[in-house]
Amino acid sequence: MYSFFFLLVGFDTWLAADPHAARHGALRIVFPRDGDVFVRNPVSNGLQSREQEIALRATGARTVAWSINGKAVPLDASGTAFMPVRVGAWTIEASDGHVSDRVRIRVVPRSRNARPGFTW
Repeated sequence: MYSFFFLLVGFDTWLAADPHAARHGALRIVFPRDGDVFVRNPVSNGLQSREQEIALRATGARTVAWSINGKAVPLDASGTAFMPVRVGAWTIEASDGHVSDRVRIRVVPRSRNARPGFTW
């Protein structure tokens, strides 16, 4: 399962960056996926808090405007939008001005008895 996860993330990154996909398909969010659940790790300072972000990826449009729960998300200098990892339920929307796509994700706090790795 471990390598399968990285295979999927690698494919999503490739698909989002593929210039041919933008010409041949409708706008689609490729990361995160609808229904994904992320774990927020405890932090001890502001830097650690800022390091917990999710890079938003879409394919099918060259320019995408992002929003989270209806609030616009700015792009960084490379044109990437990042979502801070905060506990709650989130609706992420990507729009090219004509077509939009939407996914819903959840962020949960780390379990008290969590072990390192991919377990809860």
